[in-house]
Amino acid sequence: MSELHITARAGTFGCAARRVIVALAVGLVLQTAAPESGFAAPACPSLQAGTLAANAAVGDPDAAAGAAVALPSLAHRLDEPQPIEILAIGSSSTEGVGASSPAFSYPAQLQGALREIWKRSDVTVLNAGIGGEIAARAVERLTAALADRPIALVIWQVGTNDILQGVDEAAFRDELERGVSVVRAAKADLLLFDPQFFTRIRDFARFERFNAAIAETASARHVPLFSRYAFMKEANLRTPETLGAMLSRDGMHMSDFGYACIADRLADAIRTLTGPARVASAEALVPMANLAGAEAVPH
Repeated sequence: MSELHITARAGTFGCAARRVIVALAVGLVLQTAAPESGFAAPACPSLQAGTLAANAAVGDPDAAAGAAVALPSLAHRLDEPQPIEILAIGSSSTEGVGASSPAFSYPAQLQGALREIWKRSDVTVLNAGIGGEIAARAVERLTAALADRPIALVIWQVGTNDILQGVDEAAFRDELERGVSVVRAAKADLLLFDPQFFTRIRDFARFERFNAAIAETASARHVPLFSRYAFMKEANLRTPETLGAMLSRDGMHMSDFGYACIADRLADAIRTLTGPARVASAEALVPMANLAGAEAVPH
């Protein structure tokens, strides 16, 4: 269990209480950042075009019949009485760096949201985030974790540290492929979760390439992808103050409000992906080249 490095197992708040507390936290963030600005706490952005890609296999007869699901293992376990375990693995954004407490990390808040959606108290989201970790190390931990326990779904937040630490792009692609294979061999579902968008990115071209690598791997291997990068970038294009509230004081890691937005929208995505495949074409992943062309650093 120490190898897995589970830092938090449970969200301790019901959805209503959680939203009240998050709203208060957001208000505090905004007051601290701009006490004279006068704008109210923003609402979490909706699931926008480009955020979610189901990446169903082309030609799948079940998909044609409207019966295919993008997360079949998790969907099956929802019909069973056994407890459901979801493994959230990744780096600081999974661990919860920037949050005021572990209860505000995205895995803890996601657990509360999924328990409410499914009306089940036996859903556990295991937090296996380690700040600074690159994909190669995450794959090693994934292998050990999946051999140790029956995981229904792996949410793999990946890419940021590989970008920042100068990992070779081809090597990163190889690790993505290896990670997908490890999860598939364990008969678990996988949901990829790409890096965050923030305006202090120094090398946008490198960020765009690595995000494109994740999107291309997800498409080729028919793995669902929740594009946090597209989600946050679009939020910034629409209302920059929303992105500001989603980020912590360092301008890179997420705040309590940011983690709450991610958890709520990720819960919505998982609910969609465990039902018959109905991801509309407008919700398919927007090519990263198109996103890059919109505006590199919005004002």
